[in-house]
Amino acid sequence: MVGQILEQDLGWTIRHQLSRFIAVVAGVSILSACSGGGSTDSMDAYSSNLSVSGSVGDGPLVNADIQVVDATGNLVIATTSDLTAGYQLVIPDRTPLPVTVTATGGTDLVTGRAAEFPLKAITFGSGPVTLNMTPYTTLAVELASCRNELNPKGLKKAWTTIDEQLNLGWRSDQVGDPMTAAIDIGNVATILLSSEALGEMFRRIHKAVAGAGLDIAPEDLVTYLACDLADGRLDGSGTATGHRLTVPAVAAKLSVQLEVLAGNLHVDDQPVADALDSAMRTIMPASEASVLEVAPSEALINQVSEGLRVFQGAYPDTELLMLEIALRDATETTARGLIQPNLDTAARINLDSLAARVALADDALHEAVWQRIVQVRDARAPVVSLSADNTTVSPGSVANLSWASSDADQCVALGNWTGVRNTEGLERTEPVSARSSYELVCVGLGGTREATVVVEIESDSANETDRAPTVTLTASSTQVPFGGNIELAWSTVDADSCSATGGWAGARGIEGTLLIGPLTINQTYGLDCRGPGGTTSESITINVEVQNLVEVPGTDPAPTPSEQESEAAPTVTLQASPATVDAGGASVLSWSSTGADSCTASGGWNGSRSNAGSEAMTNLTQTKTFSLNCTGPGGSAIAMVSIAVNGSLVLNWQAPTQNVDGSALTDLGGYRLYYGSASRDYSDSLEITDPAVVRKELILPRGTYYVAMTSLDLDGNESAYSNEVVKIAQ
Repeated sequence: MVGQILEQDLGWTIRHQLSRFIAVVAGVSILSACSGGGSTDSMDAYSSNLSVSGSVGDGPLVNADIQVVDATGNLVIATTSDLTAGYQLVIPDRTPLPVTVTATGGTDLVTGRAAEFPLKAITFGSGPVTLNMTPYTTLAVELASCRNELNPKGLKKAWTTIDEQLNLGWRSDQVGDPMTAAIDIGNVATILLSSEALGEMFRRIHKAVAGAGLDIAPEDLVTYLACDLADGRLDGSGTATGHRLTVPAVAAKLSVQLEVLAGNLHVDDQPVADALDSAMRTIMPASEASVLEVAPSEALINQVSEGLRVFQGAYPDTELLMLEIALRDATETTARGLIQPNLDTAARINLDSLAARVALADDALHEAVWQRIVQVRDARAPVVSLSADNTTVSPGSVANLSWASSDADQCVALGNWTGVRNTEGLERTEPVSARSSYELVCVGLGGTREATVVVEIESDSANETDRAPTVTLTASSTQVPFGGNIELAWSTVDADSCSATGGWAGARGIEGTLLIGPLTINQTYGLDCRGPGGTTSESITINVEVQNLVEVPGTDPAPTPSEQESEAAPTVTLQASPATVDAGGASVLSWSSTGADSCTASGGWNGSRSNAGSEAMTNLTQTKTFSLNCTGPGGSAIAMVSIAVNGSLVLNWQAPTQNVDGSALTDLGGYRLYYGSASRDYSDSLEITDPAVVRKELILPRGTYYVAMTSLDLDGNESAYSNEVVKIAQ
């Protein structure tokens, strides 16, 4: 078979020829037992001047019955939620702490039904306390209890686990603790969307397992999932159900997450964006936000991609495969536009039924899916090799394509051939009349990888030179309101591949469109397109209108334009030292500002900050961007800095033993490695002068790298580039 993958420790092969020798390079009943209660952690024993207030519901829950129970299990006080889904209670002094607040019954403003299970929140201290009750807070309380860590530190740990495993629209950079965060104009849309989505996930799980004959009460279902999460993963480990509940739960999570990502959440099989917005106006009339303006977080995008990889290998639905491929280069601003075209009504209904299909699956298939859930985090990324027997043909001729892959479940052909392909094979192209690009994208449990080969047409003139690509990049608008969307469109001539820079990132086709938003800051979008004649770049800048200031009663009115002009605009600087660290390392952020009254951190950190200072970022495990927005009488200014985290990229190869003519190779002098972040555009190189070396580890910022290799003889003569491979530093 052409392009046979060598079975070596990294499982990929490069073959290339120097004029004098050949080098081969490789490498480049139902519930499990959950302990309740927990130790205290700097908690008061009895209340003093304690008052609790907050909001209730996944969809806002009005007229809900609210009860407060003390640490001994005794009922302390009760009330009902008002018509804005809020409540307020004064707790008698000397009440044993902690106190748990529970909401039941009532009417959900989105579904029109009572709460499906009791909603819980807990407080350990005294004084005025915000205490919201949602599916998220209920899950956090149950999770901390299952870990025997029902204390402030245990709850903080629970929020981290939930964000990493069950993100359904919640943005931790906006709402660090959904239980104690005061709901305001800035976060109400995020809280409402994520709470309704988590509630819908519980409903879909319950429906799926009930259809398979598994009888479990909704409140017991929440406890089960919380105890499953106690080890930090939703994977069924240590449970007593044989994973019969966890696997449908992961499927239901995926279907809801995809709808949130696409801005098309359904409840009772009906879209609920308008209903959520209407409910938002009821509980907070001053808000003009919409749940469709809530940008998907990086955590949500990563969890969707992981879920798609788990199921597409066990259920080879085309929808699952194409959704994962669409997300391969997704960012927070591009994910929605990438996913929407692939999540049409038919695909959504098919995915909605996935939990039910998993629940009814036979033992063998169910076990196979569970194994993929357990193994996904440590799975190897696929390796893909694609080649053509002739990369230059006469007009109307054909080329024979051959490909192979490892650690892949399914592959899709893109470019000048299309459709699902086996993970290895041979295929003849259609007659080639113009320069043609053939791309093969393969998806496996460990990720998505692609390979491309270009077939040229023989030139009619020996002196004809390749033309540089022509790139056209346009936007539906270059001026948008705060939170608005744009559509980028691009087309090329004489280009083989394109890469996005600036506000979007990753590989792009040689033509296409993409919806981007919601936009909150000015942003420039660039596109670099490469062809045989070189590289051409284009860019376009989108300006975001300043968000309208909302006057809050009792505060100074917003300044007039003339007043703003009289004040100097703030400035802010933000630096990281060092800017690159090893995994688990630390870096110090330092900042200063002028003309600012307050500063707010977002991105890799969050919360209020002083106008100047420094702060250590520790235990860094992935590259993060840190933002600081400082506001003063003259407006606001923002600064951003990224801290890159180094990873390991390991290459292994076999030393060549023969010259091209078949004679013994006696003067191999070494090798030269080339690598960079774009295909065939190598920004760095490394020379290896010892021909006996057959393995090299590079320490680089974590990410994807394109790698090629050349061979050197003792006189310093260098071969042409080898085939290119894609490697990940991790």
